[in-house]
Amino acid sequence: MDLFGLKQGCPLSPLLYSLFTNDIDRFLTVHRGAATALDSVQVPHCDYADDIALTSNTAECLQWLWLQWLQWGVTFSQIVWLIGC
Repeated sequence: MDLFGLKQGCPLSPLLYSLFTNDIDRFLTVHRGAATALDSVQVPHCDYADDIALTSNTAECLQWLWLQWLQWGVTFSQIVWLIGC
């Protein structure tokens, strides 16, 4: 019997995820994201369902984004996993 979290497929899950990740843009600033075809547009991360993909054109910027994401996890008591590098 699970005492924490939501059951798989719970309708409340997307709303709670959105509330918890709402502040992630403060930590993953646009100034360090991957360059796009437009010079003035950079994309630091992409969100889909309950996944977040960090994007960068250099290893140094990706490392910086990763450290900022870890700081976000510490600040909001979230567990951050590194998968698929």
